[in-house]
Amino acid sequence: MRQTMTQRARPPSREDYFIRRSSLNLPGRLGLSGPRPRLIGCTVLEFSNSGAVVEVFAPLDETAKFFTLEFNGQYHRARLVQANGQKLLLAFFAEELDYIEPV
Repeated sequence: MRQTMTQRARPPSREDYFIRRSSLNLPGRLGLSGPRPRLIGCTVLEFSNSGAVVEVFAPLDETAKFFTLEFNGQYHRARLVQANGQKLLLAFFAEELDYIEPV
């Protein structure tokens, strides 16, 4: 079943996140949409199939909940699970979209 834009992301189980994560220290970018779309530089600290921990280099808006994470030439749609200062815990959407139709 393909996931649509209106469906919620599947939250990662605790076992999924902690068993298959890898510690990284790679540069990346977070894309934010909304009234002020922008790119924010970040460092990907940890990565797994279900989510990532990133540290951002600029303050985020309180209303930002959905992001596009880009690193290593890969793009992942994600939602904010937890924010602790400049560190963000992101959960990836269960299925990545192969193609987004233009409006």
